[in-house]
Amino acid sequence: MNNKINGSSIAALSVLMCMGSISAYIIYSLVNEKKREKNESNILELIQRRRSVFPKQYTSEPVSQAIIDAMLEGARWAPTHHLQEPWYFVVFSSAKSRKELGEFLANDYKNTSTKLGKFSQKKFDKKLKNAEAASHIIAICVHRTDGSKCPEVEDICAVSMAVQNMKLIATEHGVGSYW
Repeated sequence: MNNKINGSSIAALSVLMCMGSISAYIIYSLVNEKKREKNESNILELIQRRRSVFPKQYTSEPVSQAIIDAMLEGARWAPTHHLQEPWYFVVFSSAKSRKELGEFLANDYKNTSTKLGKFSQKKFDKKLKNAEAASHIIAICVHRTDGSKCPEVEDICAVSMAVQNMKLIATEHGVGSYW
């Protein structure tokens, strides 16, 4: 198995994984059984190929803006209750912005871990290095609307499904990612 994957990290800052509904799929399966079987095997193969790819496996090949755009478009099509779309994404694509984000994450780690008496210089340095190794970093954010009828966990689940869509599109394009 090749440990080098063309691409970069897609780092998630705060997302939890949840289970979702597949009722739309059940309706679709009644319409065209043959087409569904072919698509189902392609989708299952894509899901089986999706793996977390970590910074030590990155190449220096940049990810194109077209792939980043496709990933964001895929996220937009994730299921969500009441059409809330409770996500927003911040893309860090320049070397300067990735370096600044790495410094922020490293310093946040240092402040938190020092208070707990668990600071590691190695982990601090790794946070700096990982941010700079990526072609892009996409911050994944849950945005709650004031007065939302949805429980918070449903919004978190919707964002998690958006991330899964992004990761599947990344896999299809040979781009490594992790969260």
